Amino acid sequence: MNKGSGRFLSALLVVTMAFSLLAAIPITAGALPEAVSPLAQIPTMTAFAGGTTAGLTVNPEGLAHLGIEGSQSGTAYMDGTFPSFFPVSGGTGSPVKYVVTFKANGASEVDPQLVDSGNKAIKPADPIMESYEFDGWYMDVLFTTAYNFNDPVTADLTLYAKWRWAAYFDSVTGTMSNFLKINTYSPGQFTDVNEDAWYGYNQQKAIALAYEYNLMRGSGADTFNPSGNITLAEVITIATRVHAIYTTGVDEFPPIAPGDPWYKENVDYAIANGIIKSGDFPVYNKPATRAEMAYIYAHALPEPEYIYRWYTKTPPDVTSSTPHNAEILKLYVSGVLGGSDELGTFYPANNITRAEAAAVLTRLIRAVQRFGTDPMPS
Repeated sequence: MNKGSGRFLSALLVVTMAFSLLAAIPITAGALPEAVSPLAQIPTMTAFAGGTTAGLTVNPEGLAHLGIEGSQSGTAYMDGTFPSFFPVSGGTGSPVKYVVTFKANGASEVDPQLVDSGNKAIKPADPIMESYEFDGWYMDVLFTTAYNFNDPVTADLTLYAKWRWAAYFDSVTGTMSNFLKINTYSPGQFTDVNEDAWYGYNQQKAIALAYEYNLMRGSGADTFNPSGNITLAEVITIATRVHAIYTTGVDEFPPIAPGDPWYKENVDYAIANGIIKSGDFPVYNKPATRAEMAYIYAHALPEPEYIYRWYTKTPPDVTSSTPHNAEILKLYVSGVLGGSDELGTFYPANNITRAEAAAVLTRLIRAVQRFGTDPMPS
């Protein structure tokens, strides 16, 4: 045996003895000698009493995994951490524990739970969010699988809160068949619309359909300004037309009073019918972001019209801290939104263009154009 091998075996003996004899000392960055390289195997790792989680492996939620007490093998790193689990004190053997994390998606925070393997998580009190009704905990961000709190916990788990807009729509009657083509679109009638572009007549027909259904008009007599911004006031106006046509078949509004901004009646209608809330937007004549557009469009129709479809893309850039994340996901799972690339990226903070707003709008009122398969498989 060469000298290097002897030093390495001595180091392993020291590590084993440290776990066995120095019971009150937690594993820290200095617990492993330099002779133990990253991913070196420690043959015997005896549990230490009174150990702490200091310097040990933590999961993505920042909570330490707890492991089985007793003698076992494990993989150690230079900083003294152990992947997956580490020994805990107790004397009679402690079960593996898993972390159940709750993502409230914009509502009041819900504390995580540490659950013994095989035991059940405790259903927390329903979180609260103004103007929304809590609709259960789900195992994925698409809300395809509701979580059963009678199931045993056998791994770390993240649950997502599903929300539905307040039930003002429950008594609303209407039909998607109220949406009819009123206008006739002629390719080339808007001189600034490239009919071979993705939004053009020879591709998705987004601008043509929005015009034919009388939900969007040109920015001028013969222009549409497809790459231009659309304002919050314009998005709200479109949403009120959608709501009014769905419920009554027409989109007639009172005349504008002298001195009022052109959008006042539409904003008043939107607030009265739950499309937006008073105070949501302090300024209406600013460009709308993609997230704000999703928030408004997501409340233009009653909940049953946002049927869940078999559509697997989720926006990688939308998290629980993204403004209006619940509405964005709602439009994704119902096939109204599909993202800007193959990954489903949404770019929530970007301003939305008139052509993009038209495309989303046509999928909102025409289920045949939505992404995914309808109905969603059970």
